[in-house]
Amino acid sequence: MNKKRRLKKPFRMLLLIILVFNVAFVIKAFYKEFTINSKTDDEQSALEIKKQKDALYLTCMEAGFKEEELTDLIKESILEVNDYIKSNNYDISFNYQDITTQFTFGHNINKTYYGASLIKALESLYLYEKASLGEVDLDEKIKYTSSDQRAYSTDMEKMSYGSMHKIRNLISYSLLHSDNSAHFMLVDYIGKTNLKNFGLSLGAKKTLLGTDTYGYTDAFDSTVYMLKINDFITNNEMLGQEFKKNMVDSKENVLKIDEYEVAHKYGLHNGNYHNMGIIYTNKPYTLVVLSYGITNKNKVFNDIASLIRETHNSFYEQRKSNCLKVYDN
Repeated sequence: MNKKRRLKKPFRMLLLIILVFNVAFVIKAFYKEFTINSKTDDEQSALEIKKQKDALYLTCMEAGFKEEELTDLIKESILEVNDYIKSNNYDISFNYQDITTQFTFGHNINKTYYGASLIKALESLYLYEKASLGEVDLDEKIKYTSSDQRAYSTDMEKMSYGSMHKIRNLISYSLLHSDNSAHFMLVDYIGKTNLKNFGLSLGAKKTLLGTDTYGYTDAFDSTVYMLKINDFITNNEMLGQEFKKNMVDSKENVLKIDEYEVAHKYGLHNGNYHNMGIIYTNKPYTLVVLSYGITNKNKVFNDIASLIRETHNSFYEQRKSNCLKVYDN
């Protein structure tokens, strides 16, 4: 009996050691799992906080303009543009508008000028919109007749009377080379009254003011057109890109000052020289510059475009600084 008890004692010890080892292993595994889960939870929490801050920052950067953002720095920058015009005694009006925030400023934006070929951008918008709704077939052909012939028609002057031309091609001629015969054919197709009513429906006040198919305009109306064109380009993938390319490749792109694309249309007639465009920086904006009697137009329009770009950049640098404060809180 004594011998039997002595044999059981080591066995019990072995069992105890095994039990202790298993408990230790379980505790170690639990601790490891707990540590991993805790670390994962912390990382997940940090990621969620970052996402929330990123969303707040983006909301802040894209929020509508507030009057308190018109700081002394921004006012001085705007004043530089106006001083440039006044000091040189230029007959110029302009209007700038940031597309994201609607921050806007200008000079004599309601002054009326003969619009000349600026109307070609509006007629193109009309046709592209109708095409997007299935109401116009851009591949429909229009006959070119002698009554359509107009001076300054780079493309159509090569065509014979009686020839047929797709609406889409006439739009390109009108935008790319400001072809006046193509313009006349398009307005005749649309109907002058329809085009006038279309412009007014967008919020313009002076669409086709006058007796001809070009009309008078101001910087306010031209801004309305460019904002609507931007909306169309943004919201219509295929036709929008076609429209944009025609305007980016259009001649007389005096608002382009660097590598950023500018979708634009110019107008020129009897001393009137204008340009209106969408400038595709990282934060796109519209710019309209109307003038009369400017001789060195390329330099003047480039100078104004550069000064306005400085104001645009200053506005966003200021906003970024303010939004980072929201991010860091």
